[in-house]
Amino acid sequence: MGDEHVPWVHPVRSASAPVDDLDGVRVLRRINEPEGKAYLAALGAGTPQMQKLPLLGMSGTCNPLAAIPVARCWEFDENHVLFTVAPP
Repeated sequence: MGDEHVPWVHPVRSASAPVDDLDGVRVLRRINEPEGKAYLAALGAGTPQMQKLPLLGMSGTCNPLAAIPVARCWEFDENHVLFTVAPP
């Protein structure tokens, strides 16, 4: 489903976990710059994962960003799982 269909499925503007497009752009920029790649490598990201980072698109960064406040709102802890997708 493309982004242009989202308003028909879910009222995005009234969502409890809105994510600004600029947040997604910042993440995309950060993970594709040398400093961002060095930071991720220091956190333990391996070469196969690092090579796939350029495949992520806006939804691939915004969906996980939106999952964070949703998990907080629903008071998730280490015993819960919130699944999202990171499409290209």
